[in-house]
Amino acid sequence: MSKQIQAALAMIESGMAISLGGGNHIKQLAQAIAASSLTDLRICSPSEATIATCRELGLTVDLGLTGTDIAFDGCDQVTNHFEALKSGGAIFTYEKRNAMLSRQFVLLVGEERYVPEFDGQAPLTIEALDVAIPLVQQVASAFHTTAKLRQASNYMGFTRTRDGNVVI
Repeated sequence: MSKQIQAALAMIESGMAISLGGGNHIKQLAQAIAASSLTDLRICSPSEATIATCRELGLTVDLGLTGTDIAFDGCDQVTNHFEALKSGGAIFTYEKRNAMLSRQFVLLVGEERYVPEFDGQAPLTIEALDVAIPLVQQVASAFHTTAKLRQASNYMGFTRTRDGNVVI
């Protein structure tokens, strides 16, 4: 169990309502919670995959939570100024909602994710309505960069959020 998972587990108390984000680190936290002696937890998540994992582990999932004691999530990169880049999961709107509804928000970040400044290894990702694609591309061009639609890996189309928004 990583130092980050151990520290996160130590922050959780029986009876809490918690939000678990998405990704492998959060999956490890869910597994650690399931193996712990914590009881009466209510868990929500912006990630459909995390929800499925929690249910498989026998954890209580409550999708009706309107607030949580603590929300955990990961990120792709974080700078020395604690600026975080979250780009991989395409659940941005739901992650922001869950973070805002929580009394405390914790990013679980391994040392390998720290960078002096964002280096382009993890792309800046934007969730947009289809009608906004040309505007996003225009604004990107004004900043001397490009905005490319993320190609889906499981069909011949573009990656979309569960609400149908395109991922750029």
